[in-house]
Amino acid sequence: MNLIQEQKDLTKLKGITAEIKSITKQGAILIGQRVLEAKELLKPYRDGTFTLWLETTFGGRKSGYNALAYYELYIALPDVELKEKFKKISQRAAYLLASRRVDIGRKINIISKYFNLKTNELISVVQKEFAINDGRNISDGRNRKTMDVLLKHLLETVDRLVKRKKDLRRKDFDEVKYAQKRIQELLKE
Repeated sequence: MNLIQEQKDLTKLKGITAEIKSITKQGAILIGQRVLEAKELLKPYRDGTFTLWLETTFGGRKSGYNALAYYELYIALPDVELKEKFKKISQRAAYLLASRRVDIGRKINIISKYFNLKTNELISVVQKEFAINDGRNISDGRNRKTMDVLLKHLLETVDRLVKRKKDLRRKDFDEVKYAQKRIQELLKE
């Protein structure tokens, strides 16, 4: 094989690689969109129905929630330029960034500044920006996962209570007020 043919093959291979990456990103967006549709559809059903659907569809909750977070961040980006930069980020780094519960402005800043970094470099930036800066120790992965799960359950529970507000009794409101007081204790610095 001659050098010219090898260069043509390399160029063609780069094109195929770019197409595959583009298809993968588009697929992630479409999957996230469908997960959001399913979540909305399942809201009126008993607690845990959406989670059960995620486990059945994806073999676990994590993949479904990652797809949902990816899509929600993508649609929250204010312009096409940022969306294109976000699509250039590796899937692993994008899922990590999307799953952080922080202000969208901070995520936009990361996307704008670091979209061209390699996967591990960008993951390191995200971990430093969103884990160390808020006082958490990222070296204990199990602790972080436990905290993420607890916060996710708290938010899901609050969402369910809000939807069922009309069904709450006076005693239930007393419990909610107590929970509010405890949460305020958490927020005190």
